[in-house]
Amino acid sequence: MKFLLSPFSLSLALISGGKLSEAAPTSIRGGAGEEVTELTYGNMTEDQSISTRFLSEGRRLLPKEGVLTTLIIRTTDSAGNEPPTSAAHESDVWFGTHDLEYTYNQNSMASLYDQCSGGKLNFIPAVGNNVIDGVFEFTVDRDLNGMGMNDAGNYIIREFFKVNVGLGLVFDTYSVICPNGVQGSGGIAGAGGSHQFYAGGAERNLDVVFHELGHNIVISIPASQENNIGHIHSGVTGGGQYDDNSCMMGCCAGAQQMCFNAPKSWYTGWYSEAGKEGHLDLTDLRTPGQWWKGKLVGLDDYLNDYFDDTKHRVIARTPGFFMMFNRAKGVNGGVKAYRDQVTIVQQWSGRHTSWVLGTLDEDDSTFTYSSEYFDFDIIIHVCQIVYAPDFTGPQIIGGTASQSSTSYGREAFYAIDNNLLNTWNGITRTDTEVDPWWKWVLDAEEVVEHIRVHNRDDCCGARLNNAFIELFNESGNLVFSKNMGNAEYVKEVFLGGVYNVKEVLIRLQGSDKVLSLAEVELFGPVEDPQPRQPDYAEVFAYVADRSNPVHMTCDHTTAPTSSALPSSYPTTSFEPTYYVNIPSNVILTRDDSPCILQQNPSNHPDRYKCMIQRTSSSNEPGGYGNDDVDLLGVDGCVIVVQPVTWAYGGTAFIFESDEDLDTINACFAAGTRITELGPTFSPSMAPNSDLTPNPTKVPTESPTKSPTDAPTAMPTKGPTESPTKSPTDAPTNVPTKVPTKSPTKSPTAAPTNVPTKAPTKSPTKSPTDSPTDVPTKGPTKSPSNAPTGTPTKALTEPPFGSSCESDSDCDDLDECTTNVCNSSGTCNYEKGACDGTGEVCVDKQCMPPVVLLRDGSPCVFQHNPSNHPDRFKCMLQPT
Repeated sequence: MKFLLSPFSLSLALISGGKLSEAAPTSIRGGAGEEVTELTYGNMTEDQSISTRFLSEGRRLLPKEGVLTTLIIRTTDSAGNEPPTSAAHESDVWFGTHDLEYTYNQNSMASLYDQCSGGKLNFIPAVGNNVIDGVFEFTVDRDLNGMGMNDAGNYIIREFFKVNVGLGLVFDTYSVICPNGVQGSGGIAGAGGSHQFYAGGAERNLDVVFHELGHNIVISIPASQENNIGHIHSGVTGGGQYDDNSCMMGCCAGAQQMCFNAPKSWYTGWYSEAGKEGHLDLTDLRTPGQWWKGKLVGLDDYLNDYFDDTKHRVIARTPGFFMMFNRAKGVNGGVKAYRDQVTIVQQWSGRHTSWVLGTLDEDDSTFTYSSEYFDFDIIIHVCQIVYAPDFTGPQIIGGTASQSSTSYGREAFYAIDNNLLNTWNGITRTDTEVDPWWKWVLDAEEVVEHIRVHNRDDCCGARLNNAFIELFNESGNLVFSKNMGNAEYVKEVFLGGVYNVKEVLIRLQGSDKVLSLAEVELFGPVEDPQPRQPDYAEVFAYVADRSNPVHMTCDHTTAPTSSALPSSYPTTSFEPTYYVNIPSNVILTRDDSPCILQQNPSNHPDRYKCMIQRTSSSNEPGGYGNDDVDLLGVDGCVIVVQPVTWAYGGTAFIFESDEDLDTINACFAAGTRITELGPTFSPSMAPNSDLTPNPTKVPTESPTKSPTDAPTAMPTKGPTESPTKSPTDAPTNVPTKVPTKSPTKSPTAAPTNVPTKAPTKSPTKSPTDSPTDVPTKGPTKSPSNAPTGTPTKALTEPPFGSSCESDSDCDDLDECTTNVCNSSGTCNYEKGACDGTGEVCVDKQCMPPVVLLRDGSPCVFQHNPSNHPDRFKCMLQPT
């Protein structure tokens, strides 16, 4: 069978006997330059052929950043066939709603995307009628036994959207789980849509689900390349398009703790931000004699801020390939191939498969890239790979251990016996119980700076997910608390200071929990503390003349020619600095329970606790009496709080406030997304360097009534939008003591006291490529091939072809179309409502061709002399 890969690509992963199997596709060329791929999958019949008709969803891709509401459609057919996995199992794979007790996975799909993106991309369960933990149980009136996966999936979603007219479920992306009897075993998704199909139990596999969703996530490509698509596969030169086991867009090696390779990571944009630039564009590296030498760090060190963008980069892009240090650590600690090597991967653009060209380490340290498209070669040397030492203070030993219960003789003291064996004979284990705990009481109070927790690695390591570690002093007071997040084989917990500790408590929250530990180590403060440094690969790249090569080495320090390469130093910004208090990975969305006032004078000051929908855990800022933070709630109400913990355990927002409980519950009502007021820029108290430091050369027209001995230290007027170097046109009659308004670092016409627009009552979960002013009433047809760019409500208008007596029976879909009742008595949609108005149809609205309407972010000054002249960039609302 054959199908076109243009303008979107199709992903099919087949699993046989619990393992992925697929034939390597053969790429050929077909009409009009379109790429055609011929795929053969075992004995699949024509009835099981792959149809692409429902995978082209009008370019409705998922954003690469934001919070995405996700619906799982678990399907049973009329013969009673249902998927091999339970609803609880599926929800656990997608969201970890049952703490991965139903899976053998180390992460959920949502938690792994959260980690790999550094908190920029989050998937949360959909809610609504008959939806439990993001899963909607759906029964179709047809026996699907023997039907191919894609045909079955298309049928299911057509029937689902009919039912959703009455349900009104809202979601950003959806996953269809086919029942037993549907042919095929694997996952399928379009690199240009927002849904996936799974059959044959493939939904059990974290790497399959992560991979298929990767096809739906929009990538960052130049604006000139229209119709952005999602990620395509990743293979190995000379092998198949799934064979890159260092990347989740290869598939599927059972990966549990792995992200994307260099080009896929580049196109996500997750490792490139102001003040923390992880990208290095070396595409001007084309002239023989040009060279670059620098340090590439791994994803985990970048995400944990062991990174200095004046010294380090994460990904480098050259004319023909991308390279990164594939450090097997933390978020990428379970990478299945090329661990701790520099990987060289080719991907000609965002819309192509990536291919591993080579890998380098200190033993195999040189790679030559030679391409028919260039008349030069690029030589890559790995000069050295450096692993930063872990600076730890003296180890603290002694004391007694206990636990809430003991199972199979796995005693509590096994975790403090100085034996790092992390299999069955060296671990602790509790019974399966509610809120299990393990405690270590030291012989004496000790000063602690660092804790190392060893997990078991023979199985079941995910049981330690979201374990809390708490430290108590000799008086029994809690001095430190932290949710350790996703389990790792070795978790380093740096306290960020020193604490007097008498007791260590590690505990889990919830029912049906088992707590196991291999070893817990405590360390005192380092005598000569050093800033933590990243691991890195030092890389040297240079251009060689293919006909007359001049070889260079890592010791090369003087450029033979002037280099046109971009500077690795950060650009200078003249924007005012402002601080966001809510951590970037925390989403404060209230659950259905009321906030409560907690009064316990012997333990803590009076405080409020509001339960929130599960998010990333954060114990910041900690303590009491913290600085005020203005938070927005229902209808723009503002509550001034002093935060204690933003997201204790990922489910509780704890704070102090002078407001009463009724006011707090009214403002932070159930389901409310709590956001921070701002940013509003407080004017600075002194002029910036752009203001003239001296009096103007031309005197005022008349002497002041009360002249001063010297010019005032502050200008006689507030700052103008663009400070001048010449005297003002209209000086004041009497010099002011201070400016009428304090100048800002980046002056505005007048500082605002409140945001220029009131916050929305219900902010969107994530930015869309082209948001509409209001949610659309429903799909443009019933059902649509592609959900709209924003979550839709139930379809309320009569669908295309419904019966009517007059035009009024056919509601307009949007400003760009007109619905009419035709002569046959059925609704017919006519486009062109904007024609003749001088406007064009944009996001279903008639709008002027270009509208320069600023969004809520500040303009930025871009300074990069080696790349472009100084310039300003102001973000607009979509136009």
